[in-house]
Amino acid sequence: NYIMKILKNLLKASLFLFSTIIFSQNIDGISDFNKIEIVAKNDTITFIQNTSNKNNKPTIVFVQGSLPISLILKDNNDLWINLPFDYTKFDKDVNLIIINRKGVPLISEYNDYSKLQNNPSNKYLKNDNLYYRVFQVEEVLKYLKKQKWIEKEKLFIVGHSEGYRVAAKVAERNPKIKKIACLAADPLNRISENIIRLQQENITLENDSLRVLKIYKEIKDYKNLKNFNVLENDMMNFVSYNENPPINSFKKYKNPLLISYGTNDVRAFNNNLLPLLINKKNLELKIYPDLDHNFIKKEFDNEGNPLEDSYHWDRVFKDVVDWLLNE
Repeated sequence: NYIMKILKNLLKASLFLFSTIIFSQNIDGISDFNKIEIVAKNDTITFIQNTSNKNNKPTIVFVQGSLPISLILKDNNDLWINLPFDYTKFDKDVNLIIINRKGVPLISEYNDYSKLQNNPSNKYLKNDNLYYRVFQVEEVLKYLKKQKWIEKEKLFIVGHSEGYRVAAKVAERNPKIKKIACLAADPLNRISENIIRLQQENITLENDSLRVLKIYKEIKDYKNLKNFNVLENDMMNFVSYNENPPINSFKKYKNPLLISYGTNDVRAFNNNLLPLLINKKNLELKIYPDLDHNFIKKEFDNEGNPLEDSYHWDRVFKDVVDWLLNE
């Protein structure tokens, strides 16, 4: 597509002039992760890697979702890895790689969590699009393939939410990736997510006509994607994620694909149709009853009174790792 061509030309112009330099260092205060930087002339990609028994193991690149969230949080003198699952449960089985979002500090104060999300940096906004995130992952993959501690034939990508879309595009462009797992997003695009949400509201709320007009607008926006000014940061984000439906990437990717989502996640409803829409024998759906977008379940007592929500990310990620490692 035309925007991908523009981006490729921009990246080539900035990248061919220099050699990539690699830095790896321990993270003070966290003994079981290293910080690695791939430094280029005008760009630095930062990611972290678990270090427990890392030699010659399968490797998972975990692509996080949207929002400018630091990978490491600090509260007083304590540091912890900001992942939705307990990574220590998987240390003995896999190398785990997580890429830091551009323009987001790797480490931030816990009390600044909301501030970062509500006031993202200009660098974050400039690079908050599918094309840059795909570029990031591909550069990390190039680095990983050169490392002795990587089991070359067992390199996997797992993406959640927005990361679902990134993982799909990377897999399309890198067909030798052994398996990918895409979690909790729509296989079409964000416009499709919006239409599903609006239609769901039509079932339960009054004034359907107002939401029908919004549906028409979503369809109109999709038809006019090529007319948006992609030089504006928010338009680059909007266009990049809507003109590249993951389902098209899934059709081109020949290796096994896992799609996981909860039944209470309105963003993921269209995944139910994937087996009907693509002829892919090595596609597997893993559907979690009662779980939402972040694999949380609303709990109630016998009288229907709300209890504390239960959190199921560890179970979901274990299922993902088991599937990836199953020959």
